[in-house]
Amino acid sequence: MWDSCSPEPTGWGVYHDGVEDLHFFVGEFHDLDLATAPDPVELVGKLVNLHLNGAVPGGKYGWDVPTGFASMQRTAQWDDTWVKGFTRQLQDVINMDNNTNGRDPRLDAARKQLIEAVIPRLLGALESDGRSIEPTLVHGGT
Repeated sequence: MWDSCSPEPTGWGVYHDGVEDLHFFVGEFHDLDLATAPDPVELVGKLVNLHLNGAVPGGKYGWDVPTGFASMQRTAQWDDTWVKGFTRQLQDVINMDNNTNGRDPRLDAARKQLIEAVIPRLLGALESDGRSIEPTLVHGGT
């Protein structure tokens, strides 16, 4: 049964534009009413459902095929921990920013500190002392 809060896929595939393979997805349209806030109880219930029932096969973080976010292509790789998976996603964003805007030594230093010290300390704490995080579609089974 498809979750009614997300578009149901109706088609997907690959076509070649003469230069490269392009992937597409077609889903049903949901006309969102942005004029009023959602019912908080219903919204939280749907988020809980995604966390409880959105397990990623294989129990790892990442993707087995390249995925995209706007014009950025994400690395297709599986990681054993959220720290590694999140860091890989962040590195993809950093690489796109460097390619678009050029490098900045001060920003590079801050990024290095974020990747080497901050992320392991914050996210790593969630996976220490017997705690674990199950990859789900919400937080990166991606």
